[in-house]
Amino acid sequence: DSDDDDSVLVVTGVAAGNESTNNTIKTSGGIGGAGVSGTYGTLTVAADGTYTYTASSSNNIAKGSTATDTFTFTTRDDEGSTGSAGSHAYDVGTITFTVASSAVNTAPTASNSTIYINENNQVSSAGDRTPSNITHTFSTSDFNYSDSDSDSFSKVKITTLENASYGALEYSSDGSTWTDVTLNQEITAADIGNNRLRFTPTANSESNTSFGFRVHDGYEYSSFYVMSISVNSAPNVTDTTISGTVAAGATTSSADIHDIVADTDDSDSVLVVTGVASGNESSNNTIITNDTGVGSAVTGSYGSITVAADGTYTYTASSTNNIAYGETATDTFTFTTRDDETNSGSFAYDIGTITFTIASSLGLTADTDTANEDATVTVNDGDSEDVLEDDTSASSVSHIGTAVDSLTAITGSQSVTG
Repeated sequence: DSDDDDSVLVVTGVAAGNESTNNTIKTSGGIGGAGVSGTYGTLTVAADGTYTYTASSSNNIAKGSTATDTFTFTTRDDEGSTGSAGSHAYDVGTITFTVASSAVNTAPTASNSTIYINENNQVSSAGDRTPSNITHTFSTSDFNYSDSDSDSFSKVKITTLENASYGALEYSSDGSTWTDVTLNQEITAADIGNNRLRFTPTANSESNTSFGFRVHDGYEYSSFYVMSISVNSAPNVTDTTISGTVAAGATTSSADIHDIVADTDDSDSVLVVTGVASGNESSNNTIITNDTGVGSAVTGSYGSITVAADGTYTYTASSTNNIAYGETATDTFTFTTRDDETNSGSFAYDIGTITFTIASSLGLTADTDTANEDATVTVNDGDSEDVLEDDTSASSVSHIGTAVDSLTAITGSQSVTG
């Protein structure tokens, strides 16, 4: 009031609501006493302008929200009694209060949780060895969300990160491009439900790791919880050449193929062979899970191997082969083995090779014959003196000479002077 100070102004009326519904000058009513009830509380105003507003103890404002409570009041000056105007001057205005919801939110809860995943075991030349569950895509149920107010799971905050040496926690905003989750990143429950949060172990890492999180109910975050990631170590086959040489027609002693397999969290006794094939890993780098070749003879280049599911095996060399006399050759087989752990949803596998060294099937015996001076000795094919009769797997004579280091190839018939 440009010509009066506040001390002489008088409130003459108060009403609930805004000025559009209370635009009439009130020269009385609503002053002092029990006050005027609004939408969410009561306003008590004295004639000198002092006031108190008391919010109701309960209201229908949505939890976590606010609403406004508006009152209209009329005030006048004192010119009508002490001045020369002959009457008072009035004005109408509003006062508005912001009121919080009376509903009290109870913070949500979760619990420490563990997810299981297979080791991401790989070989550079062959790729993944375990065919499934080497990446875990999170679901909302993994976080064990609960809320006594029945508020829906809104989002999760990642409060501590995984050990990056052991794997990667990743988020995708579009389902195709993945980026590392950052500290305190918030991820909506809807995105988690749409498969946008995943963890993949580092290739060939068997180490467990974890990350911290809080869940949100739309109003506030929970306490801190831990998501543990348990990695099932895969079997690890060491490609091995069995010592010693197998003679043609011979059979090796029974042995356990799992002796060349290591599994840090399983004993050999639980490992299972699921496939056997002839050849090396470059031509057999696909995991065999359907027991092909298990329990029956698998034929290789120079013999056959029989491997049982428990890993026991025997190798039998063919009685004849094309290995040169005095030489050896190798016979290689590829096998697949798995563990017995299914917490991740499937077994962990590995592929490896076992190789045998095979001797030539040719066996030559020195021959001696007697000839009189100036006489000729003739030996026909099949005679007891035939040089091939006492040899093993020999069908023809290919070279002749007077010393092993001066042999001449036979081309039809050949004479040698001694």
